[in-house]
Amino acid sequence: MTHPVLRVLEARAASGSNDDGARVALVVEGGGMRGAVSGGMGLALHEAGLTRCFDAAYGSSAGGLGAAWLLSGRVDAGLKT
Repeated sequence: MTHPVLRVLEARAASGSNDDGARVALVVEGGGMRGAVSGGMGLALHEAGLTRCFDAAYGSSAGGLGAAWLLSGRVDAGLKT
């Protein structure tokens, strides 16, 4: 059984459209070493083609920076550092 959020993300990635009536937000934790972990997660989301599938992104500390890099379209420049 596939999680409902994963089904929405897969459909959005396939169609290239977020016009499905759902609202999907990405929440990224931050603080210290967690910034490296969430940065890797953001890079994985980008590489999976899911960057544009989110309607909003929220984060704190390093998570806020990672979320901003993810949604900026410059993931390779920011998250790898």
